[in-house]
Amino acid sequence: MIDIKRGNVYVVDLNEINPDFCGFYPVLILQNDEENKHCDFTFGVPIHISEKKGDSYIPISAKGLHTSSKIFCNKLICFRRKRIKRFLFTLDHNHMKCVEKFFIKHAGLHGLPQ
Repeated sequence: MIDIKRGNVYVVDLNEINPDFCGFYPVLILQNDEENKHCDFTFGVPIHISEKKGDSYIPISAKGLHTSSKIFCNKLICFRRKRIKRFLFTLDHNHMKCVEKFFIKHAGLHGLPQ
């Protein structure tokens, strides 16, 4: 079984999970590492080629990704761990901070105590 870590990007079979993403896509894992150890499910956001603009689409460049790839923060998906096919890379700290800021802002978490 693959050791799933928050901040890692894996190829995931998204068939029958999200109608916007049918097939195999890179997915950034957002669930924390402790839950990833014990749960049959995890959650994350897909990465896809797009010309869309806005704060919910974070541009990303990494080996193995198309130059127009973006993290689709507005497409949070939950899926079974067995759908993960292989590890691609670990997201760098700066991109992960952008993703975290998106969720803090859009989930209304900015007013909660740290």
